[in-house]
Amino acid sequence: MPAATAAGASNRDRALGGRARRRGVPVAAAEPPATPDPIPERIARSGVAVELVDVARIPPSSDAPPAARLDFLTHAGDGSGRLFVVDMRGLVYVLRAGAPPAVFLDIRRARPDHFRDDSREKGAKTIAFHPDFARRGARGEGRLYTVHSERAADNPAEPGVVTLAAEPDRPAHDHIDVVTEWRVDPRARERVDPATRRIVLRVAMPGIGHNVGQLAFDPTAPPGGDGHGLLHIGIGDGTYHPSHDFAQSLAAPLGKILRIDPLPTQDGRPYRVPADNPFVGRPGALPEIWALGLRNQQRFAWGDGGTMLIADIGEDHVEEINRGRAGANYGWPLREGRFVLDRNNPETLYALPGDDARHGFDYPLAQYDHDEGRAIVGGYVYRGRHAPALAGHYVFGDLMLGRLFHIPFAVLARGGPATIVELTPTRNGRPIHLLELLGDAPRADLRFGRGEDGEIYVLTKYDGMIRRFAAVPRR
Repeated sequence: MPAATAAGASNRDRALGGRARRRGVPVAAAEPPATPDPIPERIARSGVAVELVDVARIPPSSDAPPAARLDFLTHAGDGSGRLFVVDMRGLVYVLRAGAPPAVFLDIRRARPDHFRDDSREKGAKTIAFHPDFARRGARGEGRLYTVHSERAADNPAEPGVVTLAAEPDRPAHDHIDVVTEWRVDPRARERVDPATRRIVLRVAMPGIGHNVGQLAFDPTAPPGGDGHGLLHIGIGDGTYHPSHDFAQSLAAPLGKILRIDPLPTQDGRPYRVPADNPFVGRPGALPEIWALGLRNQQRFAWGDGGTMLIADIGEDHVEEINRGRAGANYGWPLREGRFVLDRNNPETLYALPGDDARHGFDYPLAQYDHDEGRAIVGGYVYRGRHAPALAGHYVFGDLMLGRLFHIPFAVLARGGPATIVELTPTRNGRPIHLLELLGDAPRADLRFGRGEDGEIYVLTKYDGMIRRFAAVPRR
């Protein structure tokens, strides 16, 4: 298991400069430009509408907008019906039906000298409950995992803790993203015991954004099966420019999905690397890597049959949904969507060359360009009862503009390419745009969550509100 030293760059210029910019990466295609309009087809409305009903407003964590930096909602898989919501300012709340939100975990108080949330992508991100969380006597009983940002200075790794880094020869970096295990308090199971904090893994991030975005266990993996209890960790490329090679390097954790067993091993290691990870045993490769070539895959989820869907935020033009596959290379920064990227001038895309298959890249199941939105946010396959027209559809959206999209999961499972259609949200039966509900919000900051009952929730940071899909009332 590698134990790389913390590395990276202390600011954006340093992260992007030096070797990467001087290299002068050539364009790998002699095809005509596909820009300025790489995807001329427009997204049409599907005719399906859903009512957005208010569920709860999370207490404000700031006097100025955004009220609460809501970033994630999930459940514990324990049959309780509880919802757990992450505010990026370091708070995790538990919601019970008919009760106000209650603090479940306060990461700020657990790490007062190190916690950071001073940019759009730094702070507390997601929470993942071990699939054996509610299984009495199992090693995963009562265990859950979070990822949050910490200051880099004067923050050495604790004994035995692994810190993965893109460039071990560069000691400076912007911050550290920390994957942490916690356990519920056995005397009060409605909260986490902060004394149980255990660091699983640290990732040294060279820039302020494109950080560790999500932690998740495959909910379709059967107990006792090969994938049961394996944690997937999505890590962005760590910066804001395509001229570096981090996402393509098997020696760097950036631009990857990692896959580990997060439980401590019998011999004292903080986690275990599964023997069937695709790059185990390859010289120079991090064995934790499960897939590579991603830019900023903040969200991924699973549909039926273990099909993983990855939403990857693009650079200047293309937003994409990819199928998760062990060993897959999604092409970034050599590709953006189903196009060749000019890495010296990322505003320009080219058509794929005729011999492109030799590169072995995995291409999106669905994609849209910046005529339609600015940043994709992944969602879930709908399995609830309040919006029957969406049953079996993958629901996702645009993070900034707040548009809601859907695609039949069966189409994605067949391998695409799939046509994206737009969902119509309503309020009291009247069609609206999500931004209308937020008043003067400059952007939606849209996120999705899903409850144990399969219902989908919509989160918005500006007002700290959680809303749920419901049937459209008759007017």
